[in-house]
This record gives sequence, C-alpha cells and structure tokens, in this order.
Amino acid sequence: MGKRVPKILTTYTYPFKYSELFNQCEVRAKEAKEKGLPVEIYLSDAFPNPFSSAPRVGFGLPDDGHIPLKAYDLSGLLVNTLFEGFSKAVDHSIIFNMPGSTTGLYIVRLEAGSQSIAKLMMLIK
Repeated sequence: MGKRVPKILTTYTYPFKYSELFNQCEVRAKEAKEKGLPVEIYLSDAFPNPFSSAPRVGFGLPDDGHIPLKAYDLSGLLVNTLFEGFSKAVDHSIIFNMPGSTTGLYIVRLEAGSQSIAKLMMLIK
C-alpha cells in the first residue's frame, strides 16, 4: 500500500468577522430608514407605461454620487440620456421626452457605483 499523505490544514484570517459586517449593514439600513433615505438603489417603472408623451420615472440612491440614467432601444443602442450628473442620496422623480424615437420598447438603465438596474418602457406614437 502507498504512503498516506498528511492533510494540510490551512487557516485563513479575514480582516473582519461576518457578524461584524452584518451588524454594520443593519446599522446602515436603520440609519437610512430613520433619515428617509433609500437603503439600496432603485428605479421605478415609467408612469404612464405605455406612454405617448412625457413619462415620469422615479429613482433613489443610498449614497451621493455621479449617476447616468439612460434609455436604450432593444438592440442596445443609446437613444437618450435622461439624466447624467451628481445626485444626492434621496428619492428622485424625473419627467423626460424622447424626441425622434419611434413606437417600441425601450430600456431605462440607472447606474450608481458598482450597481445598475434597468426597467422596460413602451413608447406609443
């Protein structure tokens, strides 16, 4: 019989404990709720949807920062930049137009930091 190979035990040291990280997240969420801030990035559906003129879209950010809010057609081509700039960590509502766009489905995409979220909307002319 062959020799037994000893098992090598490896220990990893992480700079934080999972429980500490979880507690920090809970505290952050509680503080955000108390201040009336969004806990995470969100994008509401366009209203009205489908739309023919100027729909309203709501979005919220948990932190201040530079954000782009853009509309794309289903092939992925940029159709319109609805908003791009610095935004505070609050709930927002934006009314926009899509001049020159044809009837069809569009994707509205919000990016904030490493997160992004997208919603579908339908333009009817």
